[in-house]
Amino acid sequence: MGNNHAALKGPSSAVSPTLALITDSYKVHEQMSVALDRGSTQVWIVNVGDLKPYEREIEFFLGYGWNATRWTSNNLDDFVTAWAQRDFGVSNTVAKSVSGIVANLTRFNARRKPEMWNGTTYSLINYREWVFPVLWLRDLN
Repeated sequence: MGNNHAALKGPSSAVSPTLALITDSYKVHEQMSVALDRGSTQVWIVNVGDLKPYEREIEFFLGYGWNATRWTSNNLDDFVTAWAQRDFGVSNTVAKSVSGIVANLTRFNARRKPEMWNGTTYSLINYREWVFPVLWLRDLN
């Protein structure tokens, strides 16, 4: 079975600048689907050091373990949308926006791990490394 986790990088502290969610429901779904395809259906174990920052990811993992046919690669965004509606009490339209923000957050956090950030993370002179993050951030507006 694949190794997957909701990663907490840095000290377990609410004030730590290095807290980052880098695993999204797509990756969890992908890895758990591989486990199912290989016949691993009796026991799934998730290693969670601190529950509070990962409630949504743990809920997805447990829900998928309970009913693996409910979520497919075509409807995973619906999980975050339903979560946002329930937890924030917002409309479906706002919840879909939240789902997009969450997807972009995990994608951006996974690009460069926070413990690796420094003043030279994206070079301004080599390989045009700075272009993609700048364009991506512009698209968020």
